[in-house]
Amino acid sequence: MQKSCQKIVRIEDGLIAEIYDGLLYRHFTDNDTALRELLMEDVGLDFDGILQTYEKLIHDLAASFPQLRPRIAEQLPEGWLEWAEESYSDDAPTLPSRNASAQVTG
Repeated sequence: MQKSCQKIVRIEDGLIAEIYDGLLYRHFTDNDTALRELLMEDVGLDFDGILQTYEKLIHDLAASFPQLRPRIAEQLPEGWLEWAEESYSDDAPTLPSRNASAQVTG
């Protein structure tokens, strides 16, 4: 049997202000927290773990296929691949996943 859940999301000034899942209302003051809440419930897994997996996959693809690196780089925030190289290269210690766009400066 497939499990489905409909959610109502209220947006104010471009921010997710409230999520209603049929049982309770949850109020938010920032999109990051609200998006994590939506995604964690939908995928049923640790959001940071999922994010780290995708970050590492993108890094590994760019490192393994130099011909794809320019195409990958143009889809990401400036400096993201350099950040990923520092974070995910084989000799670098594994860092906890963070929002890559918030880390990149310049």
